Amino acid sequence: MKKFMITALALVCSSAAIAATDHAVLNVEGEIQINGKTVIDKDGNWTGKLTSNVINIEEYADAISVTRVVLKKKNDDSNEYHLVYNPSTGVATKEESLINNDVFWSMEWFDRTNVSNKVKTTTKNWNEDTQSHQTCTNTVANTFAATTSYAPVALGSLSARGDVYTSETLSNDCDADTIGTTTQNYLSMAMIVTAQASYTFGQETLEDCIYVSQINSWRDTVQPRVYCKGVGLVAFDDFELKTIIK
Repeated sequence: MKKFMITALALVCSSAAIAATDHAVLNVEGEIQINGKTVIDKDGNWTGKLTSNVINIEEYADAISVTRVVLKKKNDDSNEYHLVYNPSTGVATKEESLINNDVFWSMEWFDRTNVSNKVKTTTKNWNEDTQSHQTCTNTVANTFAATTSYAPVALGSLSARGDVYTSETLSNDCDADTIGTTTQNYLSMAMIVTAQASYTFGQETLEDCIYVSQINSWRDTVQPRVYCKGVGLVAFDDFELKTIIK
């Protein structure tokens, strides 16, 4: 046993014995180091590394190394889901669903600040009266009272995040009566990290990915998802990764 470990054990044991008899306090002036690296700073804050089995989910959710991720539905190459990212922040700026390269749903985020954003949602639906597709665009301005991030967790553990915000409708092509109205909203997203492994698509392999069971407040079922570090979401439900655009 190393001298440091013997000394540390002796110190702990003797301090415990003293504390048990006369309630003495072990006081350390300054920081605590191990092998020359600070693990507790002078203010008592832990500065060492997290244990190796703790996963920082945000590192997998952000796409800091790509501009677009293209997913396709299994056994149906005509059905795709695209995620567009700002690589400087790793945050999604647009998501869209396509069939035969025709966008039938999209959501775009813009004018982002720390406490607000704007969201434009576009849907294309079949109109029975006109026997044609009708495109509706709705734009809202969101103001956040609170927003949180996923906390680092160990495998098998649950982590959650949420948003509390007010939405004001700025425009709506198909329902003008909603313009100017406001709603109070709360969204929550939780996930259990069930595995950490590689993910293969085509002839390529992404080495560092997490497999999760995700629970979102806007749907009734648990959704299986795969996130890869630096790339973001690469699979969910029946959709799998088709290509990455850097």
